[in-house]
Amino acid sequence: MPQNKPLSAGETSWSLLTDEGGDTEIACGGLVVRAKAALTLLIGDAVWISGDGTVSKTAVAADHQKAAGLVIGGRAFGRSAVQRQNDVGVQAGLVNEEIYVCVLGLCWGVAQAAIVAGAVVKPDVTTAGRLLTAVLGAGADEGKNIGKAWTAAAGVASKFIVLVGSV
Repeated sequence: MPQNKPLSAGETSWSLLTDEGGDTEIACGGLVVRAKAALTLLIGDAVWISGDGTVSKTAVAADHQKAAGLVIGGRAFGRSAVQRQNDVGVQAGLVNEEIYVCVLGLCWGVAQAAIVAGAVVKPDVTTAGRLLTAVLGAGADEGKNIGKAWTAAAGVASKFIVLVGSV
């Protein structure tokens, strides 16, 4: 199993390999960037760019135009980045702490409602950090997409895999 390492001084991004093993797991991983948390963030949170090198989660639709990706680790998680389903919802970082955001690849997210595999997903407008199905071609959802559901989500608070950056 590959070992993921924390960022060294001067590094701003790296590729994350899967942390799950076995023949039945879907290998997750992708391009990761380091950012500063504007508020407490959890593994699996959908985040947007809220300032210089800073990300946050919000239910404010206008902020979703700056969608960035999904949180996969950070200082509160031992400065590690992970791709294990059981770690979704665990604290990644507190305000002003370093966190890691998957901006391209397969990463775990949290649904606000049922989502079918292959659907384009966007940040939710009722629960900050969660994802919903986006309506393609609808002006209200343009530019807010995080990616596509790689696996289906059964409903509220369901963990599912997102192909980040594939819209």
